[in-house]
This record gives sequence, structure tokens and C-alpha cells, in this order.
Amino acid sequence: MPTRPMPTLDDVKRAVCESIDSQGERITKVGETIRRNPELGFKEFKTARLVEETMREIGLQPKGGLALTGVRADAKGAKEGPTFALLGELDGLVVAGHPVADPATGAAHACGHNAQVAGLLGAAMGLAGAKAYEHLAGRVVFFAVPAEEYGDVAWRVEQARAGKLEFLGGKPELLRLGHFDDVDMAMMIHTTSQPEFRKAGVSASNNGCIVKTVRYIGRASHAGGAPHLGVNAL
Repeated sequence: MPTRPMPTLDDVKRAVCESIDSQGERITKVGETIRRNPELGFKEFKTARLVEETMREIGLQPKGGLALTGVRADAKGAKEGPTFALLGELDGLVVAGHPVADPATGAAHACGHNAQVAGLLGAAMGLAGAKAYEHLAGRVVFFAVPAEEYGDVAWRVEQARAGKLEFLGGKPELLRLGHFDDVDMAMMIHTTSQPEFRKAGVSASNNGCIVKTVRYIGRASHAGGAPHLGVNAL
């Protein structure tokens, strides 16, 4: 019996893309479900549960509850090599007037993280459907990370004071806890309104953020009606 020729890199890419396209409706449904159920950072419990369930459906073994709500699943290649992480951010922004905002929290996916997580899961579906791991070296880590946006800061400070967090952002907290220790490379996509990047781009960096709490000391008064009665920053 003649042996089947080894697929080229282009063959594998083509198979992955075809696998993704064949599951487009499913991927879009996941993104829409997330968009209509926005949650704030470190509180993305419904979104994390959806991510875990979807990962299990495609044969991955996710681990949840990382930095409160993060979800990570690893897929091994055919031989040893580097570990590459593909990231997706779980949280929404506080945009109280948004048409699909959560009425209780004001959370809304105004930064496109719903599409980002759908892309993360779509990539996982495509690689699994095309059996691409049989032709890859190393590992692929699919990592849904919490709390990229810096809203709800007062609550996060409370969690830090209670010892439940140290950093107020998801990626720095995951780094502190060691969940990126074995990762050699990481990247993610992001939707964008900039035409030169078309509909999505790859970030040059995924920097964290420093949050400072400022306390004003003085005597409050109405800045317009009775400024002479106050001693305050305004």
C-alpha cells in the first residue's frame, strides 16, 4: 500500500481554515451569547462556564477558577517544542447607556471581547477539527483570561484587601500565580474600528495597568453655587 505524503504547512493551514469555516455558525453563536450576557472583571462566571463547556465539547480538558474566573486548556503536539498561548479576554466595560448593557451592573461588551473569546474558541475548534496537533511540535494553550478592563476598581481593591487578589488586572494576577510560567509565546486578536487593520488586528503588546486610589482631603461645597464655603481640589 502506498504511503500517504506528509502534509505541508500550507496544507495544515488550509485544513484548519476549512474546519473553522464549517463551524462558523457555532462560533458566532458563542460570541453572541457572550455579547448578550456581559460581566465585569473577576466576575465573569457565566462566560467562564460557557468557555469551559465549549472546550470540553471539542475534546479539551480545561481548568477553571484561575485568578477567580480564568480558564486554561492545553493541547499537545506530536513532539516536543515551545508552548504557545492564544488568549481571549472575558470581561466587559461599564457602559450604563449601552443598548445591551446588564441593567444591574452596567456591563457591556463595548470593546469586543465577546468576538475575541469566540475567536479563541474558533481557533481551538479549527485545530481540533483538522487534527492539526498531529503535525505540530510543542503545545497550544487556549487561555480565557479575566479582568482586562479596569472598571469596578473599588470592588477590586476590597478583594485585594481581603487577600483574594494581589493585582487588580487578570493577566498580572495570572502571572503572579504562575499560570504563564511554562508559556514561551502568547498572542491575541482584537476587533478594531481602525480601517488599516480591517476588522481585527494583532496587538503589539498586551500591557497591564497601574491603578492609583486618590483621597481628597478638604471641605466639600458646591463648586458653582458656593465655592467660598469649601476647601477642596475642585
